[in-house]
Amino acid sequence: MTHRLPTLAEREDATRACSYCPKLCRPACPVATVRGNDAVSAWGIMTSLAPIASGTEPPTSERLARAYACTGCGACQSHCELDVPVAETLRDARAEALAGGMAPAEVTAFVAEIPRREERVRDHARQLGASTERPTGVALVAGCTMVATDVPRVAALHRAFVRWFGEASLVADVCCGAPLLDAGDLEGFRVRAAAMSDRVSAASTILALDAGCAHALTTLAPRRGVETRPIETLESYVARMVRRLPRGALAALGPVAVHDACKLGRGAAVYDAPRVIVEHLTGHPPLELLHNRERSRCSGGGGLLPITARATADAMTDELVESVRRTGAESVVTGCPTSRARLARAGITAFTIGDLLCDLSRGTPE
Repeated sequence: MTHRLPTLAEREDATRACSYCPKLCRPACPVATVRGNDAVSAWGIMTSLAPIASGTEPPTSERLARAYACTGCGACQSHCELDVPVAETLRDARAEALAGGMAPAEVTAFVAEIPRREERVRDHARQLGASTERPTGVALVAGCTMVATDVPRVAALHRAFVRWFGEASLVADVCCGAPLLDAGDLEGFRVRAAAMSDRVSAASTILALDAGCAHALTTLAPRRGVETRPIETLESYVARMVRRLPRGALAALGPVAVHDACKLGRGAAVYDAPRVIVEHLTGHPPLELLHNRERSRCSGGGGLLPITARATADAMTDELVESVRRTGAESVVTGCPTSRARLARAGITAFTIGDLLCDLSRGTPE
């Protein structure tokens, strides 16, 4: 037992449970499905980590790196009879890999780039005129990925929200820390999650434009010792307020499918809200993908997979694209801005609920 890693050791029971399981979650793992390789399934990765967690074998870069072959989509856990925390275990393995200098080079480079990325986010937040104070009313948490990559979209989302639902302060200069958690930097995640929690502590209502932020702060941060207030997703809020929006105003969109994004669906248990909104705005119930709700497929954009295994991430996007096309839908609504971008690059007309609010604002007289 001389090789025991302190963080991963706490997951010994979880890895043992997986190693004795007859791969019940295997069909749910999108990475294993597109690669056709059990070694990168939840079962395969957890089994390879079991002797490291127990301390019977020393950690190696090859074994710990397998923990990065995962988007954290949670599909495996939705199939697990024992509710084994696979994604959390793999995040601990990533923490050991990063701390021990055994993380993939792409991940190390990503972490080194974070200070420059955060400076870009702060600069973009200034361009947006985002508040740097603690808001006391409605706080809209933009999400650093959108702020870093698409300032016009964030500005349009803020304007559309204010038009339909009233004043709201845009919080855009701080990050919830989720990218660092995906990389394995647990302390970096805790610091940023605590800073975000402090920023929105006085708000009467906290809404996340990106469900990944809501999941990170409401679910993942408390598991890592950071107490936060619950954060509501934009989708659930808009569904509650949907009568404020003109019924049937987006009927011209034609048939619309719904993609249950990982962090919105399995992460926040929000499934009905986007369907309620789409039906209200288009006048028709949305079309359903073959794999929907708890069994929905990941787009491949999470968990740093596009950095560590780009071909696999792209193959997962292609699989989702084919699923959308099979419905006959002319467009798809997803709860994940990253999924929207990946689907759009693949030629699919994709929207988030925030995008629909923007379209509604452009097509409706003031």
